[in-house]
Amino acid sequence: MISGDLDVDRMDYLLRDSYYTGVAYGVIDVERLIHNMKLDNNLILKSKGVQAAESMLLARYFMYPSVYQHHTTRIINAMFRRCLKQLFEEGCIDPEKIYKYDDADIIINARYKKGFIGDIMHRLDNRKLFKTVYSIKLDELDNPNAVFKIDPKKIQLFEREISEELGVPEKYVIIDVPDYPSFDEMKTLVGNNGDYVNLSKISTIVRTLRDARFNHADLCVYLPEEFSNNAKGFKFNDYIEIPE
Repeated sequence: MISGDLDVDRMDYLLRDSYYTGVAYGVIDVERLIHNMKLDNNLILKSKGVQAAESMLLARYFMYPSVYQHHTTRIINAMFRRCLKQLFEEGCIDPEKIYKYDDADIIINARYKKGFIGDIMHRLDNRKLFKTVYSIKLDELDNPNAVFKIDPKKIQLFEREISEELGVPEKYVIIDVPDYPSFDEMKTLVGNNGDYVNLSKISTIVRTLRDARFNHADLCVYLPEEFSNNAKGFKFNDYIEIPE
């Protein structure tokens, strides 16, 4: 219940994130979920709690495109990750001691740097965000899972080749792979006539969500706005190889 497929951490952040972002998708029946759980070696969901579990999965499914994987959220996160990577590479922050820093420490450290790091922070502070110049919708691929198997070194190679062709500094080309929509709650065991079965086995809604998990996921290429015109008509698919 504390940490598992259907745990209180997920219940908590769905409720809080829904409230603070102003979207209605995160509303779930926490009391009914908790009341219909029991421990029997594993955490088991009673059959009366199936509808509440379905509503929680639906909430997470809709929160992904609306909040967690919203295009603006992803661009900001990708820019900051690139900034943080540069802080590591320049020795400004020791990645082995990252636990000693809080958000403010890292942001202040980056804000007063010159060059690429300072420029990215200036863009973030002033909401001069990168633009999406290309995207591949995962649900249009024969094998969406292949996107998550692309080697990070390959992605760096794709970025380098694209930067050379477009005349954009390499650090300013970002290929962003979405977070994998795992939805582990689908594996929750449900007590059903004396047997234990996965939630996805007895819920049509959950099976549908499993098949639809890639509907809102896409691989994107981001560039600074001043370089976005360079990408018009550019065939990114010739440079980004998706494994079979």
